[in-house]
Amino acid sequence: MKKPSLTAENDSLLRRGLARGLPLWGRGTAIAVDEGFMRAGTARCGGLLCAVPHQPPFGGSFPEGKPKRRRGRRLLILPILALLLSLASCGAKAPSAPRFSDGNLTVTAEVTRGDLAYAAEFSRRDGARTLTFLAPETLAGLTVTDAGGVCRLSLGELSVESPDAAAFFTPFTLFDLPEGSLTGSREENGLTVYEGTRGEERFRVAVDAAGRPVRLEGNVGGEEIGVTVTKFEFDTPSEGTERERKSA
Repeated sequence: MKKPSLTAENDSLLRRGLARGLPLWGRGTAIAVDEGFMRAGTARCGGLLCAVPHQPPFGGSFPEGKPKRRRGRRLLILPILALLLSLASCGAKAPSAPRFSDGNLTVTAEVTRGDLAYAAEFSRRDGARTLTFLAPETLAGLTVTDAGGVCRLSLGELSVESPDAAAFFTPFTLFDLPEGSLTGSREENGLTVYEGTRGEERFRVAVDAAGRPVRLEGNVGGEEIGVTVTKFEFDTPSEGTERERKSA
């Protein structure tokens, strides 16, 4: 299509109308404006407006207030998300750590207690506790029993009552931690490690995939204690006379 242009006559009329402050479409003469001329004028005006700061070009404007409304909706979503996350964290429960305080228990373990190291077999059966030292040779054969609130030390045919002997059972109290003592867990070298504190005491219990304790350690009564389990047998209360044997 041929590009439209102003004729000399229309150009003269346009100049006179602008000079007099009259409308371009007066009573006498109407300026013929075709479609191409309107497009050219619109494009030129759009270019001028684009040069003005903060003015959007033609075709890219939005209704006034709409961007603010969208921004307000985004700000409203943020506190809702924060509330949902807080509710989810409040509903999270402490890890379900294994418990061995109920039922009969027999453990063979290597124990470190400060500078002292020894191997022993510990059993808890029907409320009575028994600890028999296996090594070193200077302690091998020594047995400590706690039954009915009476503690005794025995070696061979010799036996003596000793209230202080109850302290020998301290490392094995790690098997009797109260519920809620272990509050965190993580995976480490194929084991599930549970950790927790109680006052100034701290605990760490590592179990294998079958739930058998492998390593227990902590600060108990101001002493650094470690128990490495080599054999483990446990009877849960619901099993009655049926024994569940777990050997590590």
